[in-house]
Amino acid sequence: MNFKKLSGAVAASLSAMYLLGGSFAVAAEVPAFNIEVVESQNGVGAGFKHGPFAVGLSSGTTPDVASRYLKNDAFSFFNLAPQQFNDGDRILHINNCYDYLDDDVCDTYWDMANGALDWRYDFLYQRSQVSSVVNGAVTQDYEMTYEAIDAGTDGVGSIAGDQKKYGYRELLGIAKFGGKTFILKSPVTETSAYGDYAQAFSFYKLSDGRILVGGLARTSHFDEDFFYYCYNGDIDEEGDYATCPGFRNQATIWLIDPNTMADGAEIVGVQPEQFVNASRDNDRLTIGNIRGFTTIGDQVYAIGHSMNDDYGGGKIYLGGIATYWPLNLEADKVSFKDNGHQFAGLEEPAQGDKVNFYTDAKAVNSKGYVVINRKMDSSKNSNYAKVFTLSRLNADGSSSNVIYPLEDQPIKGANSEVAGINDQGLVVGWRDMRSENSPVNHGIARSQEGFIYNVNDKSTYYLNDLICSGSENAKNCAVNGKYYAISWPVAINNDNVILATAFEYGSYEDFANMSGARVVNVLLKPNAATFKEVTPTTENGTTPESYITIDPSLAVSNYQSVVNEAEVNKDGRGAFDMLSLLGLLGLGLAFKRRKALKA
Repeated sequence: MNFKKLSGAVAASLSAMYLLGGSFAVAAEVPAFNIEVVESQNGVGAGFKHGPFAVGLSSGTTPDVASRYLKNDAFSFFNLAPQQFNDGDRILHINNCYDYLDDDVCDTYWDMANGALDWRYDFLYQRSQVSSVVNGAVTQDYEMTYEAIDAGTDGVGSIAGDQKKYGYRELLGIAKFGGKTFILKSPVTETSAYGDYAQAFSFYKLSDGRILVGGLARTSHFDEDFFYYCYNGDIDEEGDYATCPGFRNQATIWLIDPNTMADGAEIVGVQPEQFVNASRDNDRLTIGNIRGFTTIGDQVYAIGHSMNDDYGGGKIYLGGIATYWPLNLEADKVSFKDNGHQFAGLEEPAQGDKVNFYTDAKAVNSKGYVVINRKMDSSKNSNYAKVFTLSRLNADGSSSNVIYPLEDQPIKGANSEVAGINDQGLVVGWRDMRSENSPVNHGIARSQEGFIYNVNDKSTYYLNDLICSGSENAKNCAVNGKYYAISWPVAINNDNVILATAFEYGSYEDFANMSGARVVNVLLKPNAATFKEVTPTTENGTTPESYITIDPSLAVSNYQSVVNEAEVNKDGRGAFDMLSLLGLLGLGLAFKRRKALKA
């Protein structure tokens, strides 16, 4: 279990001012969402200690679910949600912990048992670190890492191949659809001793049965030094992991036709000729990725991130730019119309006062709404925040100016991170636990809890306030005798079912004291009374499209007031809060520094 993140499972009591929109009843007759636990087998072998962490779900009211166990905790060192850590997506792991957190904290995240140091050793020796799980069962070919799932075991991800130079095991994209398996490769035809590198992260079903798959893959430009440092470099805290995966990568798309292509077919991806604002033939590592697709009118778009030239960090540290690409689709191939477009109103990384360290488009819906994560390169309230960002693709190919729905809420410099959006305009992600108001620099990263946001009426709720009913006290909010706290919702489908990683407590006492939690995957399924349909008033002779909104009377704003009944320490938190957790990690010194800053 990741004890650093466990502290985000339960928070102090909520003030209504922290929420946007809606008024809250003291007690709801039914919860907005019912909890269904997806029980999972243990990971492959005793070494897979972390998880299961939710990854994705299919369509429908009883969706298929993908999750994973992790062998090592590198995600704490890189300040990521557990399911986010990925060796190939450099935009997420090039941040140096020591630039954002106290040295003692970073050292501990690196050196603790099954921490980032163990991850680095396993990476160098090419030992498996991920165990994929589908519908609670460890998959047969567990070296396939699922990133998105369709019905059954269909989906996309990556799989390890043959061993290459310096011990590197070739990584290939993989897609499973219609009972067939397809191997996804980069456009590089001459891989020689270094092998190929590709990962698939998303898919999009076209009306004619073909499937677009998006992800990343290596380019033809190669520097052996980067490759060597990644797979044969240092193992210290500030070592050569920053060069990983060693290849220069670019956003990549594969076109699959399960009806005509043979099982086992190898499919070569296509890439933009250049990055959105950078050349390809440069002397530094490059990044790009496809995270989703949509159709606006007759035009199909891909969204994700690219990069710019003004990166401000040498050959390794560079700026990722949230990007969208219009696509050409023909009978048997897909291509990029151009090198991509930046979202209007979103500053490039490393420009001007360096407001943005990177921006990354995560998901898009059928109406063109795009959700983006924005990593700040300037400090607010002693925190380099991650900020949930919203834009929209328009019929003319432009994008609307971005907005920041949760920026500086409830405090200046607060974090909010998005994971998914459905066609109803419901967004899920996680944000700072409502009791978290301490500086991050020279302290520890803030703990998180899940949220839902509605792009139509701009309302937002903590998901933990939508899973209880009929009580002014969390003692009566047990589900089958268990208590739950939602930390990382990763996806919401068009039936408004949410998949999340949560913490399960076996008793009210454990819940109140934040002890003895079990990591579980949960499906949050809405009740019939959860949503109300809203028909906007007619303006200028036109009536905007109707939308659904959560009935505000179903939000129990005092669900987490349970901590008020626990013994309260000087920080005003439950007795078993961050202090006790840090004691388990040997981080008492770092916490004292954090308390001193607060004082």
